[in-house]
Amino acid sequence: MSVQKLRICLATLFASVAAPALAQSSLDEDWGYRHELTLDAAQIEMMDTDVPYVPVLVRIHSGILDFTKAKEDGSDIRFVNQADGMPLDYHFERYDPLAELAYAWVEVPVVTPGMVQQLWLYYGNDDAEAVADAPATYDGYVSYVLHLSDDAGIPEDVTDNNNVFKAMGVSPTLSGMVGAGIEVGAESSIDVQSSASIQVQEEDGELTFAAWIRPKQVEGEEADEPRVETVFSKSNEDTSLSLVIVDDVPTVRLGESAWTASEPLSRGTWAHLAIVADDETIKLFVDGAVAAVGEAELPALTKGERIGATSDGLSDGFIGSLDEVYRSNKARSSSRIALMANSQGVRTRFVHFAPEPEQVKEEHHNYFAILVGALTTDAWVIIILLSIMSAISWMIMFAKWRMFGRTNGYNKKFSQYFREHTHGADSRAAVTNLELTKKHSHSSLGRLFSIGQEELNRRIRAEGSSVDGYIMAPETAAAIRSAMSAGAVEEEQRLGRWMVLLTIAISGGPFLGLLGTVLGVMITFAGVAAAGEVNVTAIAPGIAAALLATVAGLAVAIPALFGYNYLTGQLDNILAKNQIFVDELEKNMAEIFRANATSHRNEG
Repeated sequence: MSVQKLRICLATLFASVAAPALAQSSLDEDWGYRHELTLDAAQIEMMDTDVPYVPVLVRIHSGILDFTKAKEDGSDIRFVNQADGMPLDYHFERYDPLAELAYAWVEVPVVTPGMVQQLWLYYGNDDAEAVADAPATYDGYVSYVLHLSDDAGIPEDVTDNNNVFKAMGVSPTLSGMVGAGIEVGAESSIDVQSSASIQVQEEDGELTFAAWIRPKQVEGEEADEPRVETVFSKSNEDTSLSLVIVDDVPTVRLGESAWTASEPLSRGTWAHLAIVADDETIKLFVDGAVAAVGEAELPALTKGERIGATSDGLSDGFIGSLDEVYRSNKARSSSRIALMANSQGVRTRFVHFAPEPEQVKEEHHNYFAILVGALTTDAWVIIILLSIMSAISWMIMFAKWRMFGRTNGYNKKFSQYFREHTHGADSRAAVTNLELTKKHSHSSLGRLFSIGQEELNRRIRAEGSSVDGYIMAPETAAAIRSAMSAGAVEEEQRLGRWMVLLTIAISGGPFLGLLGTVLGVMITFAGVAAAGEVNVTAIAPGIAAALLATVAGLAVAIPALFGYNYLTGQLDNILAKNQIFVDELEKNMAEIFRANATSHRNEG
């Protein structure tokens, strides 16, 4: 067994032993969901060395991520290494919740040949802030990276080198290798302005260029000369390094030397091309495999560089589609190139997700918001009417509760005062004295006493008699009682005013709510009939919202029912005391004035 295979076996064994003890992520406390994803390096057959700090493309769709549970801009998305629980740097090339599609580039600390490692994709935290950082996703050797996913097709460097590009004759296309890309033609070019990040030095100079290309079928007569299409070129005053396609065959050129792949590219099919050069060799890669190797020293290349047609006009540009341009000032390993080519395609098996996500934090649905959002116009009208009815009911119950409480309190004080002053030698003066009424004007008993008092004093004045000499006839007592009984009826009407609205709320509230429910259910099923299909997810909110009208009706009726019964008991208590007081006052007046009259006759 080779040393390399032994190392792979040991690494795999370590991973399987350590798996149960994977670190707990701090995100488990605040994030609602996580989905396990696996990086299976065994799927990259051409890898034979570790690849450190490599951006890995993670394609996300609705089967992986419930976009309705993530923030609209994806700022709550996190990628975490299961081995140590540490968050990983990442950025989105595209995040589209409407299309339920996203492309994320995640920097993995190391990918080891034959080894399987797990990551977590976390989402579901409305309070999370955006942490995506494109420059942090790439190491310091990267010169520039072009995702070419902008709608306008304008190249933009996503690294922190901020290289400046000038594009000519390019147009956007939605059918890129990773999302969108650009279409280029024979006269198309992308100039890279000279900067320190793209300089190749005299000694120990290194360079890596990689891109996804899809050659376009070129129609026309066969030419006498080979058709040369330039993909990439970089030069100095004396020589140049270029990646070209000669009659569909990838070729790398350095000055007069050229190294050519053995197989042509298939037009209309995506291919990954890369050149890796240092002070000893120049390698050409096609789809991650070494296609040609040349022994040559990379010279100093200090001028700018170009993607597409050369600046001298001697070579046309590549014709077709272009996507994911990568440039580095380091000669990247064959394993890294193989990983890039075999992990970014649509059919790659390097990245795959677990069947179902995990819920790490209990989800709290805002059911009320769901119901309110599904209310129809007629249900809103019913609920608004019920809300007005409820507000009126509560206002009446509160007002009557205060009124009845105050009336009972004042009646209690008046009764005590009345009994203290209407017995004994001064009872006649107390009964006819208006001062007693003035002190207790808020008491219903006091108001009834005032009626009886006025009737008594009026009769005393009509007979021209004094208070001490007045004798009450039975007919007078009956007339005074009738006046007080009429006052008691007025008190009952005053105290019970507006109570009928509570009975309307009790009986009418549920019926109004039921009307709203019936209308809502009718509209929901009418929508199902119009759509021509039954979808429980679609009709459930409508029916639930329709039932909200019935709940609102009961919410109006139930408090009104309890309040009405309580207030009715209080009112009955006050009215009973009023009637008892009328009887008591009549008997007291008859007794006081009849007894005093007998006493005066005996003295005479």
